[in-house]
Amino acid sequence: MSTVISHRLSLLEDTNDQLKQQLESLFEIGERNEQRFVWLKELVLELLITENTNQLDRTLYSKLSELENIDDVLLFIFVTKPKVKLKHIRDTSLSEVPSRLVSLSKTICEVCRANEYRSIFNVSIDSSGSFALIPYQFKDIQGVLAIGSSEPARFAGRVDTLFLDFLGEVVARVVSRIS
Repeated sequence: MSTVISHRLSLLEDTNDQLKQQLESLFEIGERNEQRFVWLKELVLELLITENTNQLDRTLYSKLSELENIDDVLLFIFVTKPKVKLKHIRDTSLSEVPSRLVSLSKTICEVCRANEYRSIFNVSIDSSGSFALIPYQFKDIQGVLAIGSSEPARFAGRVDTLFLDFLGEVVARVVSRIS
């Protein structure tokens, strides 16, 4: 009888250890999500007070580059008559945009070859990298927010796009307001 009890006690201890590990993991995820929310809140609040494309250019890059492994940020605004060319914002006609960006209908995150990265960001990387391409549209404003990393795993296909989709919606409204 005592061997049955000691066996069950051992099983309960193992289960208890597993539950503790799961709980610790949930707390860590909660802390990361809270940090991401605080960062996102700060970004959105800064975007809400953005008054012009120069300020948008600075805000997008400075806030997005705070994230781990973000190397390049480029906001494409599709227009008929380009007039703005800043460090991180391009007013561009559809004929001048990489064809891949024009046909986007949803956010994609993927690993890319060096030449694909260069075609989007006009920046050379040593080998493969990754990017998130976030199409946006609001009223008569349409474009793509491109976020790149020289780290292939940063925007691998398993990245959830909920945050990125929300960011695209906010950016679209800001661009519409300041255009």
